[in-house]
Amino acid sequence: LKPEEWLNKLEELKQEGFPFRSATWVGGEPLLRKDLIEIGRKYFMFNIVVTNGTHGLPNWPDVMFHISVDGTQEYHDDIRGKGVYQKIQKTVAEAPEGLDISLACCLNLRNLSCMEDLLEEWFPNPKVKNILLDFYTPVKGVKHELFIPFEKQEKIIDRIIQLKRERYGEFIGVSERVLNLMRKKERHKALGD
Repeated sequence: LKPEEWLNKLEELKQEGFPFRSATWVGGEPLLRKDLIEIGRKYFMFNIVVTNGTHGLPNWPDVMFHISVDGTQEYHDDIRGKGVYQKIQKTVAEAPEGLDISLACCLNLRNLSCMEDLLEEWFPNPKVKNILLDFYTPVKGVKHELFIPFEKQEKIIDRIIQLKRERYGEFIGVSERVLNLMRKKERHKALGD
């Protein structure tokens, strides 16, 4: 839809009581539609833009930016293309002061070995609030070469909690409570089985 068409939809929803408090702007690449987010974000109390980090960050201090990273430069560029990681570094360096910037890393068998290097690399960067870690989730009917077996995930969760307590604190932007909810015994039965 064109931005004006989205605006009309949002206004219709507003007339009906607008039951939404937050929006997560995802893509493709949502920052290719900055004009749409510029209009739409004003309708929500909270906005998250999940971006690949290659198009710069607009000066929207009321938005949380989650930049997807697939590991350190070697791993990320192997997955997303040569030079993409450097674009992310440039985007963060050139970001306006005061933006809420997090890196989001989905751990999988391909990038797991660089998790601690990724934390160490970005920890001193004052523009990055935290790194959000989660696990690749299998989808029924799709091959699962990236899926980390649950037994190994348990050990990774233990290590993340240890790193959070001993070194990184809130820089690991996932609470211990949420990390513990990622354990096999807490997962939805269909996924756990």
